Order: sequence, then C-alpha cells, then structure tokens
Amino acid sequence: MSLPENLYKKLYQKAEALRPTQLLLVVALVAILGLLGGLFFGRELRGGGNSLKIAPQLDKSPEDAIIRPEIKVETITGKIFPVEKQISPNSYSHMLVDDSGKTVAYLLTKDDKLKIVISGTVVTASGTVWEHENYIPIMTVDELKF
Repeated sequence: MSLPENLYKKLYQKAEALRPTQLLLVVALVAILGLLGGLFFGRELRGGGNSLKIAPQLDKSPEDAIIRPEIKVETITGKIFPVEKQISPNSYSHMLVDDSGKTVAYLLTKDDKLKIVISGTVVTASGTVWEHENYIPIMTVDELKF
C-alpha cells in the first residue's frame, strides 16, 4: 500500500469517527480556510496588496475637475402636434415638426402652455434642452411664440 492510499484511509477512518456536529465544524473550518487562502493568494497574484498607489497631482482645483452636464437654451421653430402616447406623466406631451414632416424636438412644460395650442400651428419654442431620444432633443419649454 502506498503512502497516499494509507493517508486517505486514515483520514477517512477519522472522519467516520467524528460526530455530526464535529464533522460540520471541520467542514466549515476547511471552507473558511480555503476562502481566506484564495483571497490572499488572489490578491498577491493581482499585484500585491501592500503596494501604495498614489494618484497623480491635478493641475486644476477639484471644482474644475467636476463634470457637469451641458445645459443648452435653444429656440426651435416648427409645427406643433400632440404626441399620441405619453411614456409617463412627466414626459414630453408634444412634438415640433419641420416642413418636411421630420420631428425636430419633443416638448414638455411644467404648466399647461402646450395644451392651449392648436395642433398644426407654427410656433417658436424657447427653452432648455436637457436630453435626447433617438438624436431628437427633448426641451422644457419656457416660452412659446406664435
């Protein structure tokens, strides 16, 4: 009988002699040791955990490093039509269409400015463009001119 076979038999006999609670404790201990060993060796293989990484110095102050979304105030002219399906109550309710029938912008307001406009009327809408849907701007209308 070779050494590994003899070792396996001894381990098996000792495991058979353990009570269920002791066996559960041994299995949990082996699992925890395996997890800790895996975490330690994985960390070491990825470049070590003790290396200190220093961020490069920025030439700008932290306020300059903050990226803020660009808010554009635009004026768009076209025929106004209601949108048939609203995605949500806070979504756009109308659209501006140019002379060729192409949608130029989707419109929404915080009040009822758009509800009083007759469908197909040529208007000039001024407001904040804050998002795009399929490359078509969504505008919060501040002012409508007929």
